[in-house]
Amino acid sequence: MRNIFELDATGSKMSGNSCNQIQQVRRIKPTRRSVSGVMPFRGAGGVPFESLLERDFLKRMRFSHRVFSVVAQPCQIDFIDTSGRDQIYTPDYLVYFHQRNVSASQFIRPMLVEVKPA
Repeated sequence: MRNIFELDATGSKMSGNSCNQIQQVRRIKPTRRSVSGVMPFRGAGGVPFESLLERDFLKRMRFSHRVFSVVAQPCQIDFIDTSGRDQIYTPDYLVYFHQRNVSASQFIRPMLVEVKPA
């Protein structure tokens, strides 16, 4: 499991290991049951989505001036459920924010996001 909390001040690189950037840990595959695809994102290629809600979330992030980048399926979190079985949880996205010209008190930490209906 990757430690996503070892990010540098820009939120784009990991320190203390051989990884240069956090990358997708689970590949999103085409499906017949729901809408999936890739949303173009600020010249950094595309960010995959696997539902209309995720697509709409990416649209909102794409038009926010505070958002620097979005990584799909960024990490896996191992846990034990209430019945004692090992489980793996994969958040939908990791959102990085621009940190230009901000003081330490205004620093916005990267945010793990799970997209769910209201």
